[in-house]
Amino acid sequence: MVEQCQRTLKQREESGEFIRPPGVEITWAGTYENELHARTTLALVLPLSLFLIFMIIYFQFRSLITTSLVFLTIFVCWGGGLVFIWLYAQPWFLDFAVFGANMRDVFQVHTVNMSVAIWVGFLARLGLPATTRSSSARTSTSALPK
Repeated sequence: MVEQCQRTLKQREESGEFIRPPGVEITWAGTYENELHARTTLALVLPLSLFLIFMIIYFQFRSLITTSLVFLTIFVCWGGGLVFIWLYAQPWFLDFAVFGANMRDVFQVHTVNMSVAIWVGFLARLGLPATTRSSSARTSTSALPK
């Protein structure tokens, strides 16, 4: 919405329809400014956290192949989450009633905007498949004869 307002304002300034008084500067602040700052921070934190998770898994197994297999579960989980967010935006998803209650209303199904909060949630979710896979792989490999 802010980008659309910025474009409209710029077009009107260029066409001469809107004249900004000298010394007046227009800045977009508040939630929009916080969102931009969070996006730039997330652009740094996300790759760094992926690298750290990869290194933690590698130091646990000392095998690049095993680490890669465990690390792939993170992307499978992300894919499932993105598919589910896409499903939430579809009008046919959960469009039925049980005992007279519409499931879209019960589960508050609506379009989800891919905000910073969504990406932070995905980032927080990264450690779970790595932890689950590494503990199950450790248990299964410890049962093997030496």
